Amino acid sequence: GVFLVISFVLMVLYWQSKYAIEARSEVCGPEHLGEEYDWIFKQNSSDFNKIRKFSESEFFYSNPNGPVNKQARLVNATIQPSNDYNNPLIAVCYGGIARSFVSPIVYKSTKHFLLDRLSTNTHVIATVKLQADQGKSKESEEQYRFDPFAASDRENVEIALSYLNPTISHIMNANEATRLEYGTCKLDSSKDPFNLFSRDEKWSRRFLEPMKDLWNCMKQVEYLEESNNIRFEAIIKARTDSAWLRPLGVSARRLLEERGNHISTIWDHFIFAPRKGAEIFSRFWDRYSECNTTIWDGPYSPEAAFEAYSKEIGMLYIGTDDFPTALKRRSSSTVNSAHICEIQKCVEKEECMNIVYKDEKEN
Repeated sequence: GVFLVISFVLMVLYWQSKYAIEARSEVCGPEHLGEEYDWIFKQNSSDFNKIRKFSESEFFYSNPNGPVNKQARLVNATIQPSNDYNNPLIAVCYGGIARSFVSPIVYKSTKHFLLDRLSTNTHVIATVKLQADQGKSKESEEQYRFDPFAASDRENVEIALSYLNPTISHIMNANEATRLEYGTCKLDSSKDPFNLFSRDEKWSRRFLEPMKDLWNCMKQVEYLEESNNIRFEAIIKARTDSAWLRPLGVSARRLLEERGNHISTIWDHFIFAPRKGAEIFSRFWDRYSECNTTIWDGPYSPEAAFEAYSKEIGMLYIGTDDFPTALKRRSSSTVNSAHICEIQKCVEKEECMNIVYKDEKEN
């Protein structure tokens, strides 16, 4: 009897794992990529000819006389309403430390496999930082370790960013950091269940800066809506170091029709939020910047913040593995690289590694 039970359990686990790959969600995109997609993963001289030289945008504060932590960079841009139901207005908050962004596998797949598949009315609001990333080489759990990145070359970032044709963009120099004047409220280890971002000031900034940048993006979204008399139908958070493994299998309209009542996320790598739920991206900094105590008593990670604020506004926060994306680390030899390829279930881990790190074999 025990043998039969064990056999049954093993069989269920086998078919569950097999099902995860074979019965793929339509969102995953085509099951196999043909040779017609090879050009996306390669760099060539024609790319440079069609990418215009990109200069840093000018930014204006919404309230120059107000407290620094309540200022947002706002830029004028003309956006027309969408008269096409199948191509809704979508805003993509795209940002972070450049890291692997300059790899063609990252920025070209982002353009053709994500942005072009969402809607013809997709607008990218980008903040890309040239600064070095110290990595996480000393994490106690090996699967979370990844190697540091050196500071990025501005010209290479300009080329990559121009390829995305952003509506609003900002490149921050290597010695430039997001301004975080926030008073006395600090992250404290006694409140941090992860014992991560409360370790010291550098670790705190790794959490706080992206949350402030995301708040900035949402203020820009609101400004664009007001100044153009429009309304975006969804807000997306995407990372500058994510490669897309397949063309997204469904459009933004389909995602809104099928997932319009909840937030869809694959960790913090990619988040799809209907407009009514997009407040999750700005609520953390709204709260944190107004904190007048000595210790922060709110969420201590981006994922925890997004999930907590989704509950507050009455929307489900659902983790999914059917978005075909994976972060590109500095090299395939990093243990974390394989772990990330296991998170998504659109392609097998080995195939994911071959796609994301194909450039290692060609160089």
